[in-house]
Order: sequence, then structure tokens, then C-alpha cells
Amino acid sequence: MLVLLQLYSANASRAKKVQTDFIHVDCRNVSRPPPTRFLVQPLGKAACGESKFPLDARSLMHIAYLSIGKGQYITKRTQFNFAAISHVERRSTTMQAVYHMVTSEDAEDMRRRVCYNGQTSALHTTGRLHVHSLLAAPADALEMHQKLSSLASGNGRFYLWKNVLHLLLPKWIPRVLFLDADLFFLSDPALLWQHFDHFSPGQHIGMSVEESKSRHDVYSKGGISFNSGVLLLDLDGLRHSELYSRLLTRHSDPTSEKLGWTADQSLFSDMSKNASGGKSLFCEQLASTPLLDRSPLASKVIDAKLSSHSVADTLPCGWNLQTSTNGIALMHAASQFRALHHCDAPCHVIHGNEFESKKFLWTLIDRHYDRSTCRTLLEQYRCHVDPFRKVAPAARMHGFLARQCCK
Repeated sequence: MLVLLQLYSANASRAKKVQTDFIHVDCRNVSRPPPTRFLVQPLGKAACGESKFPLDARSLMHIAYLSIGKGQYITKRTQFNFAAISHVERRSTTMQAVYHMVTSEDAEDMRRRVCYNGQTSALHTTGRLHVHSLLAAPADALEMHQKLSSLASGNGRFYLWKNVLHLLLPKWIPRVLFLDADLFFLSDPALLWQHFDHFSPGQHIGMSVEESKSRHDVYSKGGISFNSGVLLLDLDGLRHSELYSRLLTRHSDPTSEKLGWTADQSLFSDMSKNASGGKSLFCEQLASTPLLDRSPLASKVIDAKLSSHSVADTLPCGWNLQTSTNGIALMHAASQFRALHHCDAPCHVIHGNEFESKKFLWTLIDRHYDRSTCRTLLEQYRCHVDPFRKVAPAARMHGFLARQCCK
């Protein structure tokens, strides 16, 4: 009898835990999700001049976006970036931002896109939005990017511009916050900018840990699997860092390890390995490192890092709360999901780094935000969009966001 009671109690506890993974709502009165307005608005071109030079560039918050590709691809990516800029501008209440569009287009063509959009046109006119064309990239930036690109696959070649921004962007920009376009800010971006103050001498890069099994192998080599969707770069420091220059040279060698589709993240992760000697460059979040399979060796590496005073706890998981559920097997969805996405820190930024989650994030970015808006939209997706209606990782992610960010 005692054994039966214990089994019943354990099963009830497990069932209760599984139930909390999902959003539970009566769908009979829930409308369908609204369309994402910026995706149906035309993106044209209008004439405009050069942007004004900011009067006090070194005291401003600099934010950069990547708009690279050809044809419809760059048009769509530019739409996402403009929507992201408008969203960040709405959320920035305590510090003025200057935005930087890094583009593969001719600078004048991108400026025409900028000036056709009301919000970005106003920013450009007042000197708060600047276009940087890769067609005019400095020779050293172009050479290093070409070498690294030979090791990358697909769009990974585009992302590698993140790793050489210190060579690409003009020297009047001392620090930059590089952001992916699929980020939703619940907090003022100025709070994220303040994390530069956490950097120790010699540290010039800040980011969070990757919350999937991607590049999980680096832990066994003393490294960290990074996610560069939210990236703090001390450009002045990197320009003068002999160590970072040596690491770029070493990892751009044709015989170096291939970098794959997420080449920028792979490069940063490889630099953090023990043999690379570049670990001191990074300020990384470690307190909630999500290791799905914590081997004794991996646990020992994490414990050693947590006890090290030389590594700053710069970006808590709440500043890059990733929605990707890649690598989660359906038969073990509940336990694997909780292991990967455990985060005790307050939710500041949601990162839609998976296709289905991007749709939700873009709809949310499109609107003036409050927590009830977030919750309502999550319920609409739960009721009407197939991947979220089922007992699947995508549905668990929406339940997680409802509890963690939209409560």
C-alpha cells in the first residue's frame, strides 16, 4: 500500500509538472493571431542625403544590425531590421541610441530604403542612423572576412561580419551592441548597455551561453558554446587587442576547423577553448549554463568557471532567452526542454531563434507592448497555430514564455 501511494504521489507530481509546461485556455472565445503589419507594408526607396555626424558619439548607445543578401532576401531582412529598430526605439527610455545598418548593398541604395520608412528616415535626418556598406569595407576587414568565409557554410558567411566589426565600423564608434532582428525587449536596452561596465581589463566581448545542444562538444575542451544573437563588443579594445588579432589569424587558416552554418557562434566558441588561449577575452553568463547531458567532465569545467573571479557574470540568461527547441526529441520532450531552458533570472529579452517562434516575436514586435498583449498573443497562437496546439516542444516554449515573461 505504501509503495502504491508513493507511486501515485510521484505520478501526480510529474503530471502536475507536465501540465504547467503548457498554456491552458478555453479556445472557443480566442480570436486568431493578427497579421504582422510591417511584413505587408511596401518597402520602397526615397531620396535623402548623408546622415549627420553625432555630436557626442562616444557617450551614446550604439546598436548595429546586419542587412545582407540579394533581391527579395535583403528586402525582407531590411524590413525585419527596420521593425526591430522601431521596437528598440520604443523600449529605450533612459538613453539615446544611434543605429548602424551594415549592408551588402551600395550605401546610397540602403539610404533610399531608410528614407522611405518614416521612423528610420527621422532617425537618419537627426544623425541617429548610419549606413555602412560592405562595398566600401576597409581592406583588412575584407581580407579577414574572406579567409574566415572559406570555412563557413551557407548564410554562415554573412554572420562572420560580427566577428570583424572592429575592423569594419569607423573608429568614432567605441563600443557597439550587435542585435539580431528577432529579439523582443521587455526591458530598457540601456540596462543591457550597462553590462559593458562589468567587463574586466582585457575583456572585450560579452554574450550568453547557447541554450541548445549546438556545439556542445566545446565543453569537453574547456570552452563554452556561445549564442551571439545579443553581442556586446568593445570595439576600441578589440582594435588594440593583440590576442584577438592572433586568434582571428589562427582560426582563419585554411586548415582550421570548419565553422558551419552558425559560423560566427562557432568561431567565438572555438576561441574560448583551453588550447586557444582566448578565454580571457570573453565576459559570459555562466550561472545558468544549460547542459542537457552534464557529464562529470563537463560539470567539472562549469564548476571551475563559476568559482573563477576572472570571469564576469555579464549576461544572465534573461538577456538572451532563446526559444529554439532544436535537438529536443519528442519522446523526451518534457525533461529535455526543462534542462535546456531553465532560467531563474528575470526575463529581459526574448530571442526568436527558431522559425515558428520568429512569427510570434515579429507579431509582438509589431505592437506597443504590455504584458497582457504578450499573454493574449500567446493564447492566440496556442489555439490557432498548429505547432503550438500540440503536445510538442513549440507548445512547451510558449507555456514557458507565458510563465517567465508575460505573467
